[in-house]
Amino acid sequence: MAYVMQLKQHDIPGMDRILNVSKKVGPHPDCVNAVGDVEAVQRLVAAGCRKYAGNHGFGLPMPTGKLDALTGFYIFESQYKRQSTGAPGTVIDGCVSPAHGVAYGGGVWTIVQLNAYAFSYDRAAWEAILSRFAGNAPGS
Repeated sequence: MAYVMQLKQHDIPGMDRILNVSKKVGPHPDCVNAVGDVEAVQRLVAAGCRKYAGNHGFGLPMPTGKLDALTGFYIFESQYKRQSTGAPGTVIDGCVSPAHGVAYGGGVWTIVQLNAYAFSYDRAAWEAILSRFAGNAPGS
């Protein structure tokens, strides 16, 4: 189940925590796609990518907890965007792994990036999403 994780490193002023996934989300066989984790990703995408969705004609994923093609598109797109705009070590694999801080090697965890989009574009929605998952323990 997704849970709120405090950040030690604050790359985005005011963002001192994120909604993190407990298990990997994505299209590969090693992705668990736990309902709560997928729903968390979908909610973050819906809050953070509204402006972008209007530019390309795709809608936003519904928070069903089931991985779908639209959710997968936004995962890939956020990884591509991050890799091409300042974090060249970001892995583009279509998966959202649990973050262990803000960055790894030369990349940024996808779940951190999705939180940053939501935080930047609709902070009230981001706060509401975090409060929805606030009572969850890591790894549950």
